[in-house]
Amino acid sequence: EMMTVASPAYVLPALLLVPIIYALPIACINAELSSAIPIEGGAVSWVTEAFGRNIGSHATYWTWVSYLVDSSLYPQFAAAYLVTANGLNPILRPIFAMIIISGIAVAKLGGLQLMVNISTILTILSVVPSLIFIAFSLPSANPDLFNDDSGETNWNHLITWILWLYNGVYSMSSVVNEVNNPGQAYMTATLCLLALDVIFVNFLPLFLSLSIDPDRSNYTPGHFALVGGKIAGGWLTVLLTITSQISQIGLYISASIACDRYFSIFLFPPKHESSSIFHRIFPLENKFLFSRDNSGVCRFIVFFNSIITLILVWIPIRYILGMTMAVASVNVIFLVSAFLYLKVNRPDLPRTWKLFGGIYGAIIFTLPCIVLSLLNIFGGFIWEDDDTVFWKFAPKVIFLICIVLFGLIVHLIHYLFSDHHHNHHNH
Repeated sequence: EMMTVASPAYVLPALLLVPIIYALPIACINAELSSAIPIEGGAVSWVTEAFGRNIGSHATYWTWVSYLVDSSLYPQFAAAYLVTANGLNPILRPIFAMIIISGIAVAKLGGLQLMVNISTILTILSVVPSLIFIAFSLPSANPDLFNDDSGETNWNHLITWILWLYNGVYSMSSVVNEVNNPGQAYMTATLCLLALDVIFVNFLPLFLSLSIDPDRSNYTPGHFALVGGKIAGGWLTVLLTITSQISQIGLYISASIACDRYFSIFLFPPKHESSSIFHRIFPLENKFLFSRDNSGVCRFIVFFNSIITLILVWIPIRYILGMTMAVASVNVIFLVSAFLYLKVNRPDLPRTWKLFGGIYGAIIFTLPCIVLSLLNIFGGFIWEDDDTVFWKFAPKVIFLICIVLFGLIVHLIHYLFSDHHHNHHNH
């Protein structure tokens, strides 16, 4: 769908550039801070370390919302591939998506580690057909696409789509406490995954697909499989359709696990579990709902997140994408700010992996992350000046306002249920 908002002359270079100026700096931040503060929660725990528990709780909440909304996209894409390939009524898309979500929710009750293993296997299997597609379509490569700037370009939507493709780098820090030598291990794994993702999952398949079918209006979910059928026959269409669904299900599992973990951290903050909001407000006598596995996630969290996701799949994809990346951009700003703060104010932390250039190098290297994040949030008001611009972006703005208001409520609840407030009141 990204091709419907911009021409190849902008999309193709962006697929190669954004991983370097956006995803790589986030990976370097995670590598340095994971070596210095290897605790559960990763990014949100580092924000807490830098700015205190109240700001940290807000960052955790925003991260949870980001992955909650994001996770609802993948069942929609999987269902869209199924609907497109079989010529079914589009109204069935959210229904199929709800079936996927319900099935995964039941499976997750068996433990998150099992789902992590399944997600990894599904992701590996989904790459193979893309490699087959690349091999068959390489002779059709058309370098002239880099000069094709025909049609209108919606810069705000293009930035949103490109950032979304590489947003997963942020969530990898959530398991930093489970890795030996996390700084070096994180950097090595991220570089390998980014290279594979950029070349074999995003850039080459899209570049070659456009070389075969340059009509941008055709690029809806499921069209990639149809292009595969043009070059190799119906068997590749079937294979790409099946593996596309498998891939989206695997991505949904990964996103939903990250969502569950961040919500668990929000309810049961590390180092503050006995005084968490959840323990203060809710009785935890129901062991079926509230007993937690080794990952710290209880069944209540799985049920709660799954129910909200079942509702979100009825919202159009373009709104969901705008909402999730608006919140994700705020999370990136939190992370970069915490990184720079700790670099200046906590030089004593034992960093076994460091970003080059000291504080000034860090500022220059991470500046594109801040700029792209701000453009993603406010870009619609910069690039579109017609009278309807507010209404085009009203859902994103309203969503952000609601998140800010809820953040203030969270702050108030933390204060009202804190030990400091109770001691002060009793005194």
